[in-house]
Amino acid sequence: MIDTHCHILKDYYDNIDEVINNMDGYIINSGYDDNSNLEVIESVNKYNNVYGVIGIQPEELNKMTDDTYNIIESNMNNPKILGIGEIGLDYHWDDSNKEEQKKVFRKMLDIANKYNKPVVIHSRDAHQDTFDILKEYKDIKAKKNKLLDLLLEDRIAQEDYEEKVEKCNTRLE
Repeated sequence: MIDTHCHILKDYYDNIDEVINNMDGYIINSGYDDNSNLEVIESVNKYNNVYGVIGIQPEELNKMTDDTYNIIESNMNNPKILGIGEIGLDYHWDDSNKEEQKKVFRKMLDIANKYNKPVVIHSRDAHQDTFDILKEYKDIKAKKNKLLDLLLEDRIAQEDYEEKVEKCNTRLE
């Protein structure tokens, strides 16, 4: 079994060693800010069954530091860092920083493109802008299924999921 998107991090678990050591299979641990990215990097280096993606989630822009991009880019050659994520746009809680979100999203996509990495997209109440930006990066999708995951957090009904994914792929082409 592979859990393709989880946050096995100190903010959520007091017993990370126990959780990971009792897992049957592999996990892809997802970072979303500097601290969680560093934890993901630590976990992929510590556990054989843990892989990771690192990036900046849109709600975490206010936590960015001068080292944010360096932390991400300096770990792109780690074979257990599989991609860039969780990145994207989120206008649900606060849409006053749309342009900053777009700027950071594009920077993350640039890093993914530079290192030939897939991306994990977070998009909430920002779907059209997300699609428009992804259209600028068609080569990310074209290189070995670079769009690793697209999280459309608008509570899509399960029976509509396949149709939504097909529409997403069509829009990106």
